[in-house]
Amino acid sequence: MTTSRVISSDRVRLALVREGVPVETVDAFLRWKRSNQDIWIAFERIALRAIANGEKRWGAKGIAEIIRYQVRVIQKRSTFKMNNNYPAYLARAFIVKYPHHAKFFE
Repeated sequence: MTTSRVISSDRVRLALVREGVPVETVDAFLRWKRSNQDIWIAFERIALRAIANGEKRWGAKGIAEIIRYQVRVIQKRSTFKMNNNYPAYLARAFIVKYPHHAKFFE
């Protein structure tokens, strides 16, 4: 399970815009993602671990709730915020990086 390959923000931006996400929303998400790289890494690792364990499909919101729990309760970062639309965008970024897992997210 490797998470070392870097994903281009331009590729993610293009994919989201092509899917009809407003440019302003995409840009806000990408700014948030840049500021929260630890959240992206956690999202990626949880998804890859689920895939490695044989899961065929999973919900991005489920992964986001695991991360929220870890960050807010375990790490006690009470100021952590994640827009409820961002898990879907994180899933799309994951698919851009790992196109062979395009059917993983429900």
